[in-house]
Amino acid sequence: MVDNPVEQLPKSDQSVPTILVVDDSPEYCRMMELILQYAEFDVIIGRNGSEGLQKAIIHNPDLILLDYMMPDMNGAEVFHQLHENENTRHIPVIMITAFSAAYESDRMVALRSGVDDYLTKPVSRESLLERINSLLYLRRYSGSQ
Repeated sequence: MVDNPVEQLPKSDQSVPTILVVDDSPEYCRMMELILQYAEFDVIIGRNGSEGLQKAIIHNPDLILLDYMMPDMNGAEVFHQLHENENTRHIPVIMITAFSAAYESDRMVALRSGVDDYLTKPVSRESLLERINSLLYLRRYSGSQ
């Protein structure tokens, strides 16, 4: 695993990747922000689905960490709108949710709809960064920017 994701980018493109975290829990957002900033990512926070969607359109992040269960607009609804928008459909999305009885069916629905990955809370720092780095690497070298 690479601790610094910028180190794996080619010398010609050393820009710092931006991650949008969309979650209605201020504590979870702060924890993700600290983990991601320590790993040298730029971080944008969306405190609910609507705000996250708006920030994705405005900032065009390199990757989105999207909570599934939110009060105003759930993660599936946000993802659907991102996927429908020509300017945001290319952004990799990792859906994150608390484990529930419906976990496996929610996970399959999300993955079939095009979500790039699906994790349960609590997410380990190592697993999260590994998934992020992998998706950023694939995005960078597949040309979908």
